[in-house]
Amino acid sequence: MHTILSPVATGSSVSDPPMIGASAAMARVRAAAIRVAASNAAVLIEGETGTGKELVARLVHARSRRRLSSFITHNAGATPDTLIESELFGHARGAFTGALRDHAGIFTAADGGTLFLDEIADVSPLMQTKLLRVLQEGEFRRVGETRARRVDVRIVAATNRSLETEIAIGRFRPDLYYRLHVVTIELPPLRARLEDIPLLVRFFAERFARADERPPIELAPPALDALRRYAWPGNVRELENEIRRLAALHAGERVGVAELSERVQSAFLTRPVVPRAGGHDLKAQVEALERALIAERLVRFAGNKSRAARDLGLSRQGLAKKMRRYALAWFAGGEDGASGEAGASGEAGVGGEDGTSGEERASGEAEARGAAAGLAAAASPLAARQAGPVPGTGAGGAVADAAAEGSPD
Repeated sequence: MHTILSPVATGSSVSDPPMIGASAAMARVRAAAIRVAASNAAVLIEGETGTGKELVARLVHARSRRRLSSFITHNAGATPDTLIESELFGHARGAFTGALRDHAGIFTAADGGTLFLDEIADVSPLMQTKLLRVLQEGEFRRVGETRARRVDVRIVAATNRSLETEIAIGRFRPDLYYRLHVVTIELPPLRARLEDIPLLVRFFAERFARADERPPIELAPPALDALRRYAWPGNVRELENEIRRLAALHAGERVGVAELSERVQSAFLTRPVVPRAGGHDLKAQVEALERALIAERLVRFAGNKSRAARDLGLSRQGLAKKMRRYALAWFAGGEDGASGEAGASGEAGVGGEDGTSGEERASGEAEARGAAAGLAAAASPLAARQAGPVPGTGAGGAVADAAAEGSPD
């Protein structure tokens, strides 16, 4: 239920945990953690699941004068009421049936160091009462003992829910809340710091390469763009899982959009372009809708740009220009029944409307020439529902044919 971590010290210093990110949001978090570390004040870290709350707690500990003592993590909501006192404070030998020896609880183990209480919003009313007493008095009694024991523990708690809301509905004690939230650090979700994704990807790719003793993966620009467009409900932990899967399946390879998980592929095709900061203006919304419609037609026609252009009422050259504008140029498919490779090679000597050479266009699209079928398979349920049968095909059309071949996952 808890983990005791011995510090890794060099002289009188302890290394900081790897908090990856160059965004302004993460700079504020890091600065706040370092400022509060010098004090003994309790810290409450708020943030969605998977945002890295424990890393912030470790940074607070590593920069504090307690850094050479233990850092203990404990899932506060996982302790059943029948074990609360023994788990927190320990017990004496013979205190109850099965207590064959003395047991030091987590507060004793954390004496002089830092105790990280994760998921504090999930603790039971009984545990809230026990925690409040030791935080107020700085002492406790082991089960089976009458002697009070004093401890010096710095508390860092974390929650993925609003404790103020929990108080309002009667599930959390306000007096315990005020003891815990002396200083509050709010961690942003990954979707609020998308500029950090390339750094996180590189960090995870290199870490997994070292662990597996294999070459690291490299993400192509369209794949990174896809990662930036996904909402990441699981935050950094979900991104880590995505890179772990890619590292296991594609070690040493250049990874394109087709190799990403289906949920990321689908989000890339269907999610509108994020408007510029403060820019929920009409032009941005129109552009977002236009990109979504183009992406949907490319999926419907399995990357055939001529058919997609006709369906949208555009010239083929006009569609190609918009695809480049909306970062869809990587989506290469066959033209009028030709394969993607033939289509690309047939255009190699032709210049584009915007002055782009045929070679440049072919090079830009060659990155994911094989992605069309995989992407169509990934997005086929959505495309099939929205588009219905494709003219000249059966009920499932080109999308169904692509889906039948299976997705990369």
